[in-house]
Amino acid sequence: MGVLLCALTACVRDEAYLCFMPVDLSGWDKTESLDFRIDSLPESDHYAPQLLVRKAVAGNYPYQSLTLEVRQRWVLPEPPPPQQRNPSERTYLVSLPQQRSRVPRVRKNRLLLERTDTVVCRFMTPAGDLMVGGVSLSQYAFPLPPLSLPRGAEGRIAVRHLMLKEVVPGISDVGISLSASTSQH
Repeated sequence: MGVLLCALTACVRDEAYLCFMPVDLSGWDKTESLDFRIDSLPESDHYAPQLLVRKAVAGNYPYQSLTLEVRQRWVLPEPPPPQQRNPSERTYLVSLPQQRSRVPRVRKNRLLLERTDTVVCRFMTPAGDLMVGGVSLSQYAFPLPPLSLPRGAEGRIAVRHLMLKEVVPGISDVGISLSASTSQH
C-alpha cells in the first residue's frame, strides 16, 4: 500500500500557490476586482497557472459562460551580472507567445513582466449539459498560458468579470493555482 501511495504522489505537480477568494453569490459587481498576491516563488521553473471558478449549481448563474480578465504583474529579481552568472543556470527570461503582453523591462533594479488575458469560462456543453457535476457548487479549472519564472519572483494577479451585466449572480469563489509544470516520474 505504501509503495502505491509513493508512486501516486511522485507524479503530482508541485503546487507553488493556491488561493480562493469569495464572491458574493447574490452578485459580483463589474467594478470589483479580486487581487491575488504571490509573495515569493520557491524555485525557478516553468509554471502552469490555472484560473479556478466555483459556481452555484442551483441555477443562480444565468449564463452558459463567464468572460474574465486576468491581469498579471510579476516582479522578477534582477539576474546576477554576466561575469558572475553560472553558465549551467537555467535562463528564465524566455520569450513566450503572449497576447497583449509587455516585454520584461528594468525598473529600479527589478524586472517587471506584465500580461493580460481574456478567459472565456464555459460551464456547459453545446448540448446544454453542465461540464462539471456537483451537489451545491461546481468547480471549473481553466488553464492560463505558461510562464517561465525565477525563484523569488513576486506576483499580483487581478481578476474581474467582463460581462455586459453590471452585477453577475451565482459565482461563489474565484481562485488561482500556480504549479510547476515539470514533474518527476
